[in-house]
Formats: sequence, structure tokens, C-alpha cells
Amino acid sequence: MAFLAAPIVVILANVVSVTILSSNQDSKDVRQLSILGVSKQNHLWILLAYSLIHSLIVFLTSLLFNLVILVMVMFGVHLFNYPMVDYTPVFTIDLLVSVLLFVFIFVTKFISILYANGLDITKNE
Repeated sequence: MAFLAAPIVVILANVVSVTILSSNQDSKDVRQLSILGVSKQNHLWILLAYSLIHSLIVFLTSLLFNLVILVMVMFGVHLFNYPMVDYTPVFTIDLLVSVLLFVFIFVTKFISILYANGLDITKNE
């Protein structure tokens, strides 16, 4: 069932590279949001929403591609008269990678905010 992980690996590699590259922009965003009056708690909620939205997009995209692959595999299995036993990797791989991606994005963005604030989360400017 490794073929089901191929689309998610490509998406994951892109998200990891974009998240690392955008960490420099995060310090500017934190500064701008603090000037506009966004509190640390509100910024934390923004990070959670950002992480959740990206994780959901990755989950839905990879699920769509995996369903296309699953239909092709089911057609091939039907041609050779073999039973298709397990459908759970279609959903579990996507769900697992999306949860890991959520944690990775949130932690990366949170660390960049801590770094931008001088490692003091209680500091109000």
C-alpha cells in the first residue's frame, strides 16, 4: 500500500520547504500584528487556524488523489479477480500525515514567534 503515500509525500515535502522558508517572514508578521494590537493569545489562535487550514487542505488533496489511485487499483484487482481486502490505508495514511503536518507547522510557527519576541511570550509591546 506504499503507492497511497506517494501524493502525500510530494505535498509534505513542499509544505516543509515552504514552512522553513517562510519563517523569516513570520518575524515581520508578528511585529506588524503587534503594532495593530493583536494580543499573544489572538496570535496563537491565528497560528492554530493557519495550521488547521493547511492540514485540512493537505488531507483533502491527498485523499482525492488517493481515491483516484484506489479506483484504478480496484479496477486492476477486478480484472484479475482478486478481492480487495483493506481500504483503511486510503484514509489512515492521509490522516496521520495531516496530523503530523499540523503539529510541524504549529511548532515551527510558534518557535518563530518566540524567536521574534525575544523568547518571551508574556512580553507585550
